Amino acid sequence: MTNNIYLNVGYLYDKDGKAQEEITKSQALDLTKKRVELMGYSWHELKSAKRYRYLTDMRKVVCTYLYDNRWTFPQIGKLLKMDHTSVIYHRRTFNELLQTDDQMQTLWLQFKNT
Repeated sequence: MTNNIYLNVGYLYDKDGKAQEEITKSQALDLTKKRVELMGYSWHELKSAKRYRYLTDMRKVVCTYLYDNRWTFPQIGKLLKMDHTSVIYHRRTFNELLQTDDQMQTLWLQFKNT
């Protein structure tokens, strides 16, 4: 990591300032499924049409994580059995909630650190 902001654009840095390795789409999916299961959620239940708060929050996290790892909205929608516009909605509301909701911030940190 450099002190020049223009040289850091396009790289994700962790809290220690080290650049994170880029992962492939399949690695991102495998990692996502593993993290979802380790956090106590069922992948099958996550793909269901149930609209409990804990499931919709986790869908927001999953959509954001996969989109950040070069998945497209239609690909994520097909994976989670929802329309691509729902994926766009989840991503947008995730960004809004992350700034204001402590529960969402905690969920995101748990997901990233699992």
